[in-house]
Amino acid sequence: MFYRVVFALALLLCLGAGQSRASEPSQDEQNACFNDAQRICPETIPDRDRVYKCLVSNRPRLSRLCRVAVERDGGSRTTRVR
Repeated sequence: MFYRVVFALALLLCLGAGQSRASEPSQDEQNACFNDAQRICPETIPDRDRVYKCLVSNRPRLSRLCRVAVERDGGSRTTRVR
């Protein structure tokens, strides 16, 4: 449970940092990306930069909600997000 909370917060920061509130990922999008990360990119967890890069590079395999969040961001997040 602890790792799920930490990862959800990291994902929120990763996908939502520097964006307006209107473009921040919803709770449903965060949950979808969490599930996709566990399914597609388990070897990258808990490194949020690696998780995000893995999700972006596997965009066609993502669930619809997670893909929406990643595409809204444009896949532009870099390792500068800390």
